[in-house]
Amino acid sequence: MTLAHLTLATRDVHKAAVFFADALLWRRIERPNNIGRPAAWLEIAPGQELHLVEVAYFAPSPFEAEFGRHIAFAFPLAGFDGLKRRLLAHGATLIDPERPTPFARFFFRAPDGYLFEIVPAERQPETIAPSLNAIPGILREYIAGLKAHDVSKIASTVADDLRFITPGTTTVDKQRFLTFLHALYAAFPDWHYDHDEPEWRSDHIAIKWRQSGTHTGTLAFPGMPAVVATLKNVKIPEQYFFYRVRDNQIVEIRPEPIPGGAPQGILEQIGAKGPPL
Repeated sequence: MTLAHLTLATRDVHKAAVFFADALLWRRIERPNNIGRPAAWLEIAPGQELHLVEVAYFAPSPFEAEFGRHIAFAFPLAGFDGLKRRLLAHGATLIDPERPTPFARFFFRAPDGYLFEIVPAERQPETIAPSLNAIPGILREYIAGLKAHDVSKIASTVADDLRFITPGTTTVDKQRFLTFLHALYAAFPDWHYDHDEPEWRSDHIAIKWRQSGTHTGTLAFPGMPAVVATLKNVKIPEQYFFYRVRDNQIVEIRPEPIPGGAPQGILEQIGAKGPPL
């Protein structure tokens, strides 16, 4: 079974036909003479057609969306830029996709309100993304260790050659990373972690964290002056951390570089001098 044609209603057949012909380069074709209302037919590809019919009181659906109703077409990736220019020149609105994919794609809303998706003709079929159950068990153990402030358990989940890459692109080794956690939990006994569901992104796993706590103990970290309890409530903005796992060990941790993000944001909020990481 193949798609023969797609019929779309519009308030102005002529305007809609010009849009699809000039922006998407679909060829106008002859139509039957017994339709009984303004209409236009265009060839999308051999054996595939778009039929436009004029409906006086047509209104687009409120559910035209990426996670709603939309129509997808394949187009050569090399022609994306030219296609986008034509779409904008003819009144379309370009929309970035919400769901990450291993290939470039985009959406556009036509002047009539319909939503279309453009994907590369050369793309490979998407594989099934690993579900939460497929998140490596070692990462779940790491998360449990963080929530329990169990540095020994955390240590067992990270590789000896761990690379913790700070937003300032400083690379910290395993020992310094664990030393920081010891100091953090001593200074913030109530340090709390909350997070969204882990998600695969290509070859790494992303977790959006929310962290907070009250500075009720001394923060003592080698290489910086100790900071006695300030009783300040510290709250880190929502922040992604990205993890790479190899041979059942976490080999890389990379925090998202955002203003006020961890680890530096913790120190900034209590007035600590000198970055520990």
